[in-house]
Amino acid sequence: MRLRGIGIVCAFVGLGSVPAGAQCWERSAELTQAAGSFGNAVANDGDTLLVGNASFQAKGSAWIYERDGGGTWQQVAQLVSPSVRSTDRFGWAVSLSGDTAVVSARDDDASISSSGQEGAVYVFERDLGGAEAWGEAARLLASDGRTGDRFGTAVSIRGDRLAVGADGATVEAFDDAGVAYLFERDQGGPRAWGEVTRLTPPIPSFQGGFGLSIAVAGDTLLVGSPHTDGDLAGSGVAHVFQRSGGTGNPWLLTATLNPEPQALSAEFGQSVALFGDEALVGAWRDRTAGVDTGSAYLFERDRGGPEAWGLARELVPHDGQANDRFGAAVALTAERIVVGASLDNVGTATADGVFGLAIDPNAGVLYGAYRSGTLVTVDPATGLDTPVGETGQNGMESLAFDPGASVLYGCNFFTGQLLTIDTGTAAATVVGSTGGYFIRGMAYDPGAGVLYGVHDQPEPDLLVSIDPAAGNATPIGGIGHDNVHGLGFDSRTGKLYASTDGTGAAPFMVIEIDPASGASTVVGDSPLQLLPLEGMAGDAPGGTMYGTQDEILPAGGDACLSTVDPTTGAVTPYFSFRVGSAYVYGRDFGGRGAWGLDEKLDGSVVSQGGFGSSLSLSGATVAVGAPARKAVELWDPLPAGAVSYCTAGTSASGCRASLSACGVPSASAADGFRLRASPVEGGTQGLFLFSTHGRQANSWGNGSSFQCLVPPWSARGSSPRRARASRAAGPSRRT
Repeated sequence: MRLRGIGIVCAFVGLGSVPAGAQCWERSAELTQAAGSFGNAVANDGDTLLVGNASFQAKGSAWIYERDGGGTWQQVAQLVSPSVRSTDRFGWAVSLSGDTAVVSARDDDASISSSGQEGAVYVFERDLGGAEAWGEAARLLASDGRTGDRFGTAVSIRGDRLAVGADGATVEAFDDAGVAYLFERDQGGPRAWGEVTRLTPPIPSFQGGFGLSIAVAGDTLLVGSPHTDGDLAGSGVAHVFQRSGGTGNPWLLTATLNPEPQALSAEFGQSVALFGDEALVGAWRDRTAGVDTGSAYLFERDRGGPEAWGLARELVPHDGQANDRFGAAVALTAERIVVGASLDNVGTATADGVFGLAIDPNAGVLYGAYRSGTLVTVDPATGLDTPVGETGQNGMESLAFDPGASVLYGCNFFTGQLLTIDTGTAAATVVGSTGGYFIRGMAYDPGAGVLYGVHDQPEPDLLVSIDPAAGNATPIGGIGHDNVHGLGFDSRTGKLYASTDGTGAAPFMVIEIDPASGASTVVGDSPLQLLPLEGMAGDAPGGTMYGTQDEILPAGGDACLSTVDPTTGAVTPYFSFRVGSAYVYGRDFGGRGAWGLDEKLDGSVVSQGGFGSSLSLSGATVAVGAPARKAVELWDPLPAGAVSYCTAGTSASGCRASLSACGVPSASAADGFRLRASPVEGGTQGLFLFSTHGRQANSWGNGSSFQCLVPPWSARGSSPRRARASRAAGPSRRT
């Protein structure tokens, strides 16, 4: 009998006995595609699954899968449209309701006058064009769509009603304030989809992000606005609109949701879900256990008064840590809540906090700069950094090395000053001002003797050349992307390389930049998904290009030295990490009306999976996307719930333990049976004792504990992965 089966996990968390309804969960299927970012968006309804694959060079795609009677998921259709063009990012957002599938192309140049990112949404229907075929029923555009609106950033369909978010739309001269649109079936003709209303934030704000997340259910609409300032900057809000029977605009704002107290830069509203009279909102950058740990909030209608939406429950990860991003995605049904934590379980980082990166090819020394101004050397073999000294420059985001003159250059992003840095002491000397340019990456071409920089400006960013003697910068050309990070030069190709996220909502990509014009192209078709390359350094001995992955955070960040393949765009970190998880909560777990943790679903052990960055829930089936791995995992509870074998007495520390099991015991089966001891006092590792002679509940010791098994016993080690600590602590004598 094996105690730990592959893909089967069991968790019973909290004091007392096993929660009613707790179940073992298994990974019932894993679906993959070879290219793109398959899994960046998912939606399931019954036995049908819709997966988005918003490719960054090809047209993008969306895929339909169906589950057969044996529980196997089969691909049945690829959704396409002749209107989709390259770079449209078809598959950016998806939603599914019955026989209707919705797929957005957020960057579609929808109209003749558009120059990019206006956006379009496509509606497909089952049996349109033939039995079991999925045919295009409509291509929807915003009635007032303009360049940069990003119509289709989020979509939600329920029955005959479709909601679309356009987080880049301008409202009352506020760029990126955001707009939400509602469409209904049979508006304008049978089976036609017509726009019925356009909704804007009650108080528009610059880059507020209204419409970045959206959910519709019946006559209720929930719109996330995560970048809006509430009581604090970037705290975020979510707005509830209700359908009214009056004339004019039939949808009225009835509530603005935000937690109390609000949190700085929590981005409440990053994700939303609606079911019945309940609303779930994710705040993925909430500082519950450190920067970007994340949280989620459940609100109920009529809680606190008729038509009021009161806070019913705050959900935080029981094992949360900084940068988990709990709340990246949320899903809600009558019985379950699922919350994605797309950066959970990240391993120990190397080159922590390094932004600028440059290499001395003569000595083979890799230099890095903390944003705070500390100069370090980074070991290319391990990625670990060693301090050299302080430059005294807060804002060091870029480094470059001239091998001919053996000079290390730096640039202060905040002051716009070019510096030379002593590699022995880290002392910095001001060369001169760049002339108002904010440099976020530098690289040196030793053949041409040119020092290049990336100027951070409103989209798109600008490639410049910098005079090494005077510091002044001269524009070369637009890069074609916003939020460009790092810069590295490769003498083998004569090209510059950097990373970009295009917009704040897009996954990160490696780009190739023409030094003569600044024009750029995406390298490969694999988004970095998790973190940008803050620093890059090329021309290392052996032709290796290095990068540091980081996230710009108020309290610093976790960085990792990586190698970069300039031909494919692949980024390989110096450490392996299992990235991402999804937390499943059950109603009435731990008491009537309570929401208790049923299970934590862990993504496969791979680098940069992003597991939990998208998810969907239908019935008991959870679909979780891992787009950087180009995968979607399906999870289902095993048919048999937990069986409680024995409940111990209460320990001196107030802990009451249970021994339970899921599945069918077997001496020959490879998996299918799981033992669980919960809670584990102090989170310590221990032993499972089991017996083939039956179970009992005889008093043991002073009568406060019980002997659960009939001797003789056998022993197996417990699994550290599943040892979940409770608030109780201290030793305990229990089986």
